[in-house]
Amino acid sequence: MHKPSLKEQFRYFFDNTLSKGTVALIGWLAVVMCLLIVLTSIVIWVAGVATESSLVEQMWAYLVRVLGGTKELPWSLRLATLIVVLGGIFVMSSLISLLTTGFRSKLDGLRKGRSKVIENDHTVILGWSEGIFTIISELIVANENRRRSCIVILCHKDKVEMEDQIREKVGDTGRTRIICRTGNPTTILDLDIVNLDSAKSIVIVSDENDSSANSLKIILAIINRPNRRLEPYHIVANIHKSDDLPVGKIIGKEEVELVHVSGLIARIEAQSCRQSGLSMVYTELLDFDGDEIYFQSESKAIGKTYGETILSYENSAVIGVFSNGRVQINPHKEQIIQEGDEIIAISKDDDTVVISEQIKPPIDRQVIHNIPPSDVKPEALVILGWNSRGPIVMHDLASYLAPNSTVKLVIPSGTKEIEFNQQSITQKNITVDVQEGDITNREVLEGIGLDLVDHVVVFSCMDEHGYQEADSRTLVTLVHLRDIRDKTNDHFTIVSEILDVRNRELLELNQADDFILSERLVSLAMAQISENKELGPLFTELFQPEGSEIYFRPVVNYVTIDYPVNFFTIAEAALAENETAIGYRQLSYAKDAERNYGIVVNPVKSDYVDYAASDQIIIFSEQ
Repeated sequence: MHKPSLKEQFRYFFDNTLSKGTVALIGWLAVVMCLLIVLTSIVIWVAGVATESSLVEQMWAYLVRVLGGTKELPWSLRLATLIVVLGGIFVMSSLISLLTTGFRSKLDGLRKGRSKVIENDHTVILGWSEGIFTIISELIVANENRRRSCIVILCHKDKVEMEDQIREKVGDTGRTRIICRTGNPTTILDLDIVNLDSAKSIVIVSDENDSSANSLKIILAIINRPNRRLEPYHIVANIHKSDDLPVGKIIGKEEVELVHVSGLIARIEAQSCRQSGLSMVYTELLDFDGDEIYFQSESKAIGKTYGETILSYENSAVIGVFSNGRVQINPHKEQIIQEGDEIIAISKDDDTVVISEQIKPPIDRQVIHNIPPSDVKPEALVILGWNSRGPIVMHDLASYLAPNSTVKLVIPSGTKEIEFNQQSITQKNITVDVQEGDITNREVLEGIGLDLVDHVVVFSCMDEHGYQEADSRTLVTLVHLRDIRDKTNDHFTIVSEILDVRNRELLELNQADDFILSERLVSLAMAQISENKELGPLFTELFQPEGSEIYFRPVVNYVTIDYPVNFFTIAEAALAENETAIGYRQLSYAKDAERNYGIVVNPVKSDYVDYAASDQIIIFSEQ
């Protein structure tokens, strides 16, 4: 049996002594100090340079210097002085400790962010999710033309932790100040910290793991605050469960704009999967970088028709009218703009939505030759995977797909029973084939018959797996699909769901039709609505299957392309079909990210462009 050495025994004795607390630690410090005085005195005495008459006097001299006493006393008074000095040290140490504790407590209170915010016209964000960084980034861009702007965040997280994450993922905030506060957004007392009554807008965020009931509680706490301001709040909240939407509207009334996360993503997915590049247009409209959608009153447009109004703007693309509290996208070209109506337009900024000074737009009517679109052909679509957004996608696809189209569903083994509206599918004679298979397996994907497929949609398996695991499976499937398409030279489009925005960066996108959808689109929409409440009903109108949607149509259906044509002429050609042209796509740049994959939204209408036969016009049209 190994016998402990003296070193090990002393180490054990030392550890056990320290475990007894503060008194033991003070004792050891006293022992160390005494040993240091004794050893130093012995060295000085042996060396013959001592200043005192004896070794004991030398040690006392050093002790006096340490404790601040005096040596010119008899030994009885020396001991009394030693006791008083030690007592004084203990009292002063206790006082310093109390001051340090109080100071540290005050710093911790400030660090936790519990002081009241004194700001005006600021944006308040309540809650925390991964999408908050996108919202903050977009609001920073939106506030670039303001001298001072402020975003205040209140959630359960630690203030310093929030600030560190924002600094890491958002970076430079420019003229916008970010203020973080720690608290419970469902508590009225904590809501008072962020000064809601002076805020211009309130954004409520939650992730998939949060209950929608939590967002509803926050809305209730805001609206029912005692002594709240008389004018309505401007609240934007994301809701994950469709069942909570009616309750949220009842609670919030006219003060709340609700964004249904699954509904928005599913509807964008249903529209984007059939048209290569459409998702790029939506991203252009939803973010603050580039062109956005604005509502503008314009007295010069009163009395004009909608068609005449479109041709009155050179640097803005008019897409509709806000009249009598209702959003009208692509109304009839003969509709008259009434007093009180607002023009809805895509433009660089709100101050660029200005009617042009030119009296008559330069339209070359000789090149206009409207060709009716060819009959819509049946399409073959494959959906890989399944989740709670599936029924919405299937419902909308029934509105978009041509009769006799086919939809093949490949779902993982063990997936819960899938449900969707069979009636709308049956009415169009759309064939739905459901089979089980591992969508990350190369053999399963190759056995689908992708050479006969027009579009592929990859659903995230978020219902069965966590976000990261679901994204990992989606990325594996996407890598296989791209490789199969490249090797077989097939031309099917791909739309896939990514839940965590950070995982998008793992795959470099080199084609617009490979755009990966994520909840970033929801964050973009929320940031837009927080700046302009009227955009809420506009997005609702824009993403539903009824009414007008965005379509890509061949440019040769509208004009001859023997020589360059300006966009005034194309806009006039689209109006002849009761359509609103908002841009174009040049397919020669479809893989050029620097040219936005060939997509141009809101071009200067007087600029001439040399179109190719394969190029397309981006329009709003009823299906």
